[in-house]
Amino acid sequence: MLTLLHEDPFTHRAFYKPRKYAGDAVMLDYIYGQEDYWPLPECTALGKQIFDYTTLAPASAGVRARRGYIADVLDLAAFETTRPHVLSIASGHFREAEMSAAIRRRRFGRVVALDADPQSLNEVETRYGRYGVETIAEPLMSLLKGTVDAGRFDLIYSLGLFDYLNEKIGRRLVTKAFEMLRPGGRLIVANFLPGIHDIGYMEAIMDWKLIYRTRQEMIGMTLDIPEEEIQSVALESEENNNIIFMTIRRKNEIK
Repeated sequence: MLTLLHEDPFTHRAFYKPRKYAGDAVMLDYIYGQEDYWPLPECTALGKQIFDYTTLAPASAGVRARRGYIADVLDLAAFETTRPHVLSIASGHFREAEMSAAIRRRRFGRVVALDADPQSLNEVETRYGRYGVETIAEPLMSLLKGTVDAGRFDLIYSLGLFDYLNEKIGRRLVTKAFEMLRPGGRLIVANFLPGIHDIGYMEAIMDWKLIYRTRQEMIGMTLDIPEEEIQSVALESEENNNIIFMTIRRKNEIK
C-alpha cells in the first residue's frame, strides 16, 4: 500500500526528503502549481490521482492561502511606506513574488530572501533577481548568533519555518527578528494550528511532522521582547483556519 501511495510525487518527496527535510521549496511548488497551473511532475495515472488529493487537501489549501496573505501584506506595505525594506526568513523559492505587484514594480527599497538552502536561493536569483530581490545564504543559527548582519527592516516575515522550531528556538528567533525591525516595523510569523484534517496522512504516510501551535502558544513566543518596545500584537488565521499569523508591531519611539 505504501508503495502505491508513493507513486504520488508529493508524498514520495516528503517521505524520502532529498533535501533532508519534508516541506522543502520543491514540495511547496507542487502545492502552488495547482493554483498557478504549472506543469505537473512526472508520475503514473494513480500517482496523479493521489497528487490531486494531497496538493488540494486542507493543509495544502492553507499553504496557498498563506502565500496569498503575505503577497497582500507586501503590496500594502509598499503602499503605506515609501520604499520599505523587507526580509523573508527561510524564504524558500519566494513564490509570493508571483502574486505581489509591488515586488514586480520594484516599489521596495530592499527585498531580501534569507535561506540556508543555496538551491532555493539560486531559483530566487534566477526568477526574481530582475526585480531587485537580494539573497543571503545563511543557516538559522547565524542569524540567532548575530554573525550575519542583514540590516534593519520595515517588514520581516517567516512563513513556514516556525512549523519546525521548538519553543526555545522559536522565541529566540522572534526576539532577534524583532530587534532587526525599524521603528514602526512589523514582524509576521506563520504557524500551522492544531487539528488540521489531513494530519494523519501527513504523519503516517508522508513522514511529515510539524509543530502545531495554539493562539496562546504563539503569544508565548513574544515574552522575551521588552514589553515597552511593542506597539501591538495581533493574531489572525487564513481563510481555511489551518494557519495562524502573528503580527508584532514595534513602537515608533521608545520612551
